[in-house]
Amino acid sequence: MTENLVCRKRMQSVIRKLFIAVLLLSAVQVNAQQDELFIPRNIQKAYQNNTRTVAGTPGKKFWKNFAEYFIQVKFNPKTLMLEGKQIITYYNNSPDTLKKLVFRIAPDFYKKGNERNRIIEADDVTDGVKFTNCIIDANKVDVNNPLQVKHEGTIMEIKVKGIEPRGGRTTVEMDWNYKLNLNSHERTGVIDIGSYFIAYFFPRITVYDDVDGWDEFPYLGQQETYFDNASFNVHITVPRNFMVWATGDLQNPAEVLHESVLKKWTMAQQSSKPVFLIDSADIRNNTVTQHKKFNTFQFKCTTPDFVFALSNHYLWQARNMVVDSLTMRKALISTAFNPIHKDFFEVNDFTAKTIEVMCFDFPGVAYPYSHLTVVDGRDQMEYPMMINDNPTTTRFDGITLTTHEVFHQIFPFLMATNQTKYAFMDEGWATLGEWYISPLIDTTIVDDYGMDRINSDLGKDWDAPMITNSTELTKSLFINSYPKPALTFLYLWEMLGDSLFKKSLQQYIITWMDKSPTPWDFFYSMNQSCGMDLNWFWKAWYFEQGYPDLGIIGINRLNYSYTVTIKSIGNKPVPIHLTATFADGSKKKYTRTVEIWKNKNITDVIIDTQQAITKLELGDVYDADIDKSNNIFVPKE
Repeated sequence: MTENLVCRKRMQSVIRKLFIAVLLLSAVQVNAQQDELFIPRNIQKAYQNNTRTVAGTPGKKFWKNFAEYFIQVKFNPKTLMLEGKQIITYYNNSPDTLKKLVFRIAPDFYKKGNERNRIIEADDVTDGVKFTNCIIDANKVDVNNPLQVKHEGTIMEIKVKGIEPRGGRTTVEMDWNYKLNLNSHERTGVIDIGSYFIAYFFPRITVYDDVDGWDEFPYLGQQETYFDNASFNVHITVPRNFMVWATGDLQNPAEVLHESVLKKWTMAQQSSKPVFLIDSADIRNNTVTQHKKFNTFQFKCTTPDFVFALSNHYLWQARNMVVDSLTMRKALISTAFNPIHKDFFEVNDFTAKTIEVMCFDFPGVAYPYSHLTVVDGRDQMEYPMMINDNPTTTRFDGITLTTHEVFHQIFPFLMATNQTKYAFMDEGWATLGEWYISPLIDTTIVDDYGMDRINSDLGKDWDAPMITNSTELTKSLFINSYPKPALTFLYLWEMLGDSLFKKSLQQYIITWMDKSPTPWDFFYSMNQSCGMDLNWFWKAWYFEQGYPDLGIIGINRLNYSYTVTIKSIGNKPVPIHLTATFADGSKKKYTRTVEIWKNKNITDVIIDTQQAITKLELGDVYDADIDKSNNIFVPKE
């Protein structure tokens, strides 16, 4: 009896241990399943086709199509007419036979009767782009033939015989013209009489990618456009005394620049300090360009887009700076501006400092292009190597605007992200860049851009999950594109630490540059690079509805130690920055990263002190919190 009883007890003990082990294993599996990210069907298809992987890298079968553009464009400042001739050679590297080409005709944003989500002046409504010639592979195309061409809004589809997969190519010739908008400056148009910023101006083959196929989303004004890298060879003809700045490298400076400007242009290539290539005397004496009736400026580059600006009265300031410490490669940093806008005299400095930080600190990757020109315009809009920025009335605005727009040269342009669908993948990074770099230029700056909307809007019924396509958003578009993603990047930076965060981010950039990463590529790349499963964090901030709210719910004192109990009332993890004020007036901040909330919603902060605490305050500039009424605690002694 005794032996059997012992055996039964041993067996019961083994069963209990096995049962507990099974429960623990089940709990682990449940938690793992809970932290899995939802993957849309089109993203799943890319994984199944091995063009992308759940390890956060491009797959073995990844591909991208490519195009070469040869464009000749003439602009008449008096009539505002833009006339273009272009030849496009399009290479199909996809595994699919392409039976149509899709073009985005962005100037048709201004066409009468077309859909748009921006208000424009009645005088700027036009008849749209007129095509006078269209030939595909030596075959004439009638763009007005509905049997071959479908033209709705800013999207034009042309049926083709079939472009062979994996190496097939086609050639498209187009002649076109339209009138530039005068008053409504949506990314492009007249700046003033004699100055113009011309963007989204040529018929562009849209992106065909491994996730969605053809990008057929129309340009409506609000959403920015998704571009592939392409090769550009652009010839721009303008009247005498008009200087042209553009994406790409000027190929023929001696043919178009006046000898005095050419001499200073050569000097600027060797100067780390700003040089005025065009000054007031050059403008007054008409010694800006060659004295020909028309000058044709030629530019070449490989970039996601091409834009240009021109003026007959702008100053031009430039310096050359090192952007890659390994190769000592340099980039020319330029500003072109109206001298009546005094704020622009500092913009070259702001731009150079921003580039310096981007290259050697955050994100710590070399500036990818040969130059950058900030143009005194009527917008706040970035393009590869070019920026259209309005003048500002305060130094604060001048610095924060410059840092934000310059940061876009990495996100989206180096990465070629789909900013139409995923605006947070570029605007979020630019917002963080603005927050981080602006105080490095002026230490008095506290840039809380967007935080008021974060604390007022999060958790309301219009606050959609951040993973929602930008094209589907209205009221929540701003917070989902700018401050909300910037906060997640900032919180991640604090949690991983400076070194690991930058290393992981740099790995993501190197892995995905020019490959159009999706949000899932970013999430999984960061997980892999930092060696941590961050899905719990991505899920909370990007996929779930909810709000951030921390509160002090209790304080206990035992001898020389205080225990402060803090609760995460909301479901969005936010770091703890707890400031204690002591009896002698001194203060100390106690920090816990967002990781503290990975598996719980209540935590204690221990404060060891021989002094009495007179005040506790929870929160920092970038700590999102929809209810701050429970963030201050005054102990009762």
